[in-house]
Amino acid sequence: IPTGSFYIGGPSGTNRYLHDPNDVNAGILIQSEAAIPASSFTVTGTLSYDDDIPASYPKGYNSFYCMKYKISQRQYVEFLNTLNTTQQNERVESVLSQSIINRFVMCDNFAPQGRNGIYFVGTSDEGNYLFGCDLNNNGVINQVDDGQEISCNYLNREDYLAYLDWSALRVPTRLEIWKICRGPEMVIDSEMAWGSNIVNEININDVTNLDTSSEMLPTPVNGPMYEDAPLRTGIFANSSSNRFNSGATYYGVMDMTIGMLEYCTGLRGDDLNYIGNLGDGELTVIGESNEIDFLLSQIYGQSNINVLDGVLVVSRADFTTGGRGVR
Repeated sequence: IPTGSFYIGGPSGTNRYLHDPNDVNAGILIQSEAAIPASSFTVTGTLSYDDDIPASYPKGYNSFYCMKYKISQRQYVEFLNTLNTTQQNERVESVLSQSIINRFVMCDNFAPQGRNGIYFVGTSDEGNYLFGCDLNNNGVINQVDDGQEISCNYLNREDYLAYLDWSALRVPTRLEIWKICRGPEMVIDSEMAWGSNIVNEININDVTNLDTSSEMLPTPVNGPMYEDAPLRTGIFANSSSNRFNSGATYYGVMDMTIGMLEYCTGLRGDDLNYIGNLGDGELTVIGESNEIDFLLSQIYGQSNINVLDGVLVVSRADFTTGGRGVR
């Protein structure tokens, strides 16, 4: 994501919206990484946003990298397989043992739920537990229809932070989300990541090659949206699609407001102490992130990019949460 100016916020409404204090229909232009005084923006709604945004808080003006897709189930399995058994037990919902019944460990069930097929295999040659994908539920892992490239859901806050720390990434800030989605373009009302307020709900029955790495929508749809469960990462893009019918952001990042919720660092309270340190590749002995700078208080997605969503997912009971990292 290149260095450059961009607008944050957007037209106000009944939800929590950030906008120019003198014009409810205008965003705020970010032209540097300098501090942003609270007097330069207004937030509608019930929560108070009355803190200055410090210069040390990553605003997105400077260049940074972003994962093109959400964390996939294949990637989360690869992460789990590098941990010791104590750490693994913390990063899944099932209680792990050789006598385990609920082998689909993210949803703690004996069968896949919410299109999550992450599966407990047994003990590996290294002595930790081994995981794979088995969405077709036949006891054979990592077959072509086992959902490896589907976005990983059931990720709670600590799962997400541990994955970012292990992979030497960091949490995106709310301002960086605006930059990734909107680029340098002006704000529009009810704006989705693809630069439009047009949304078309997709039915799972419209998807072909279900559960495979070629899972796709045969006919492009302008403003594609699917909220009921995760899909293959980047499913709406093909060789002839454009930003509008692939659901891409200005910079080509995929699935930002499609389907699952994602995490980011917010714009109030302790979150403003965030300075954007990267993960160091190491976790604590119990499998949590050891990076004290990792702060987050917001989720986004399943709504337009102007809404300031503020509810964190601390359990895995909600199957709609995933995420991606930046650096």
